[in-house]
Amino acid sequence: MSDYCERLETSPLKALDQGARRLDSVPLLLSRSLEQVSDEAQQTLAVSGWLALNPFPVEAVAAALTLDDRFAAFNLLGELMAYGLAASTDDGYVLSHALIHTYARKQLALAHDARERLVTWFTDEVDQNPRNFPTSMDSAPTRLPSSSAVQKHPCGPK
Repeated sequence: MSDYCERLETSPLKALDQGARRLDSVPLLLSRSLEQVSDEAQQTLAVSGWLALNPFPVEAVAAALTLDDRFAAFNLLGELMAYGLAASTDDGYVLSHALIHTYARKQLALAHDARERLVTWFTDEVDQNPRNFPTSMDSAPTRLPSSSAVQKHPCGPK
C-alpha cells in the first residue's frame, strides 16, 4: 500500500492508470471527455492547467488565447463546466478536481505564445493592482500561475 501511495504522490495519473483496469483510468476518462469538447475548450483547459489549482479570472484565459472579449472565454469555460471539468466560484473559475488539473498540466500542450501572453497578463495585473497580490508567500494570491509553471517558462526566473 505504501508503494501505491508513494506512486500516487509522485505521479498521480500513472498511479491511477492500472493497466488491467484501463477502462477505469483517469487519463483515459479525461481523454474521452475532451473528445466531446471543442478544440478551443481543450486549449482553455490547457491554460487552466498552467495556472494554480485555485480560482482564476476569466480574463486570464481570454488573454492567453487572444479572445476578443471575456464573453468568449465565459463560453469556453461554460463548455468545460457542462462536462464537469470546471466550475464557477465567487472568486473565478477552478478545475473540478486536482487530477483534472494534473492531466491538463501534463498532457495538454499550451503554445509558447499563449504562455507568454498569460505571463504578460499577470505581470500587467500585478503592476496595475498591486494590492491584489501580496508579497508574502504565506498569503500568496490564489490566481497566480503555479510556481512550477513559472519556473519552466522561458520568461520565468533563471
